Amino acid sequence: MSSSTTVDGLVSGMNTTQVIAQLMQLAAQPQTDLKNQVAQENTVISAYQSVKAESASTRARTGIIRKRMGVRTSFPWQHSYSRHMPNF
Repeated sequence: MSSSTTVDGLVSGMNTTQVIAQLMQLAAQPQTDLKNQVAQENTVISAYQSVKAESASTRARTGIIRKRMGVRTSFPWQHSYSRHMPNF
């Protein structure tokens, strides 16, 4: 069985192990902040992707409904009678 011995602050009386751990934590803080920011951005991206998928699904469903109803388009300028209307 091996044991480790530490000689923390033998002369200075400081807990050097704790000081080093705190310095390491401070040095890692920018990386931790960036990881948190990436996680937040990924949440936003996921929300946009959900909206995009729902929009595509809605467009597909409206296309099926228009096809069943015999409607070719929902834009008045694409109907045959709009040829006689002036362009603005």
